[in-house]
Amino acid sequence: MPRVAYISPEVVHVGMTEALARERYGNALVTRSMPMSKVDRVVNEGDSMEVLEIYATRKGEMVGATMMAEYAGEAITEIGLAMQSGIGLKELASTVDPYPTYSSGIQMPATQMVLETAFSGVKGRVLRMLARRG
Repeated sequence: MPRVAYISPEVVHVGMTEALARERYGNALVTRSMPMSKVDRVVNEGDSMEVLEIYATRKGEMVGATMMAEYAGEAITEIGLAMQSGIGLKELASTVDPYPTYSSGIQMPATQMVLETAFSGVKGRVLRMLARRG
């Protein structure tokens, strides 16, 4: 259930809090925080104090997110829909959003989390080894 504080900037949360997710998933939880100042729309609007945090399992299942930004209530709906529909980080990272929008900032941490997962563990070691040979 998404929760929004309509202040400036808006503060929005969907799914588990980081504390609850960490309690439930322990070391299997991956979190990624990204300053929204890297999102072109945020820069164009001159917004400040923006951040997005995504909480997911190492398998790519999103379990929660927190966003603080202008229009965060609209932007976070993409994550809420993905969570409700069982869509993972990989699919979220490959979603094409209009440019420039606040929600386009969701792809950046999702993509980073997918890449970090792909290059970790045994599979990651094999991929890195193959890349060095290439």
